[in-house]
Amino acid sequence: MENLSASTRIFFLDPTPGVCDHSFVTFLIHTRLTHGKDRTMKFTIDHFNINVLDLEKSLVFYEKALGLKEERRKKADDGSFIIVFLGDGTTANKLELTWLKSQKTPYNLGDEEFHIAFKTPDFDAAHALHTKMECICYENKGMGIYFITDPDGYWLEVLPAR
Repeated sequence: MENLSASTRIFFLDPTPGVCDHSFVTFLIHTRLTHGKDRTMKFTIDHFNINVLDLEKSLVFYEKALGLKEERRKKADDGSFIIVFLGDGTTANKLELTWLKSQKTPYNLGDEEFHIAFKTPDFDAAHALHTKMECICYENKGMGIYFITDPDGYWLEVLPAR
């Protein structure tokens, strides 16, 4: 394994249109290795995990509300967990839903200071669907966005593709 010197630096790329693809956040880590050679490593976000209390209810919600479909599933041999990766069919990004057999009560989401954002080319149709589903929990018309909640109370931002 190569040793890294103390000159490791992290750069965050500007996510503005034309500079960095909005479908994922890109990180570049520039390192000077102890043997004197520079190397740049590029990382992209592969998936984001949330734990769910009722896996089937969540799968139905994410497909109906956001069009996400199951791409891969992993079950523990002892039945203690099931992990399902959902995809949008367009980008490489995945949403990982984890069901734990031992979890019997709703998850404590704290102050809900985090969320996942989804963009759509048909914002009005999405808003109409989410209104019909009665899952809109907050709207900011001035910013042109709104939030929906999933069955476990996670906030999901919906914004128009711009």
